[in-house]
Amino acid sequence: AWARAAERAGLRVRGQKGERFVPYTTRHTAATQATRNGVTDRRLADIMGHTTTKMVARYQHLATEDLVAAIDDATRKPRLP
Repeated sequence: AWARAAERAGLRVRGQKGERFVPYTTRHTAATQATRNGVTDRRLADIMGHTTTKMVARYQHLATEDLVAAIDDATRKPRLP
C-alpha cells in the first residue's frame, strides 16, 4: 500500500531506482519542518520519544537558508515599544 501511495504521489516510479522512500522517512521531514517552525530541540525530542536532543539532530536536515534565517533571527535588533 505504501509503495502504491508513493507512486501516486510521484515520489517513486515503478521499476526505477532512486532514493528509497519509506514511512520512516516522514520522521525526518517532520523533524525538519518542526525545527523550521521554531519547535525547540528539547520539545522535539519529547515529541519523537527520545530522551536526549542528540538523536533529534539525526532527523533534522536543514538547508543553508535555514541556518542563515536563524542567524538573522538571533541578531535582529529588538523593537522598541
